[in-house]
Amino acid sequence: KGALILYNKRLSKKEEVQGKHSKKITCGAWNVSNYLALGGDDRQITVSNHAGESVEQVALKNDPEKLSFSDAKSSSSSKGGASPESSVSVVIK
Repeated sequence: KGALILYNKRLSKKEEVQGKHSKKITCGAWNVSNYLALGGDDRQITVSNHAGESVEQVALKNDPEKLSFSDAKSSSSSKGGASPESSVSVVIK
């Protein structure tokens, strides 16, 4: 329940990401900056960095069905702003 095991091929090592969800993890997505978003039957979405540290956690009213990262739209015309794939989209049941 709520645990995920990742295999680091470069280091030939298993890494466990746990303690983030109290129920089954049902969907997830990676982005190009090595962030991992997970959704579960506990109606939570969590975003973790490459070290497994929680960056964000959001409660939902229904179960998440699908997650994806996408580029954030910026209202400014400057080249600064949000990093690539900085938004998480979710489909809920």
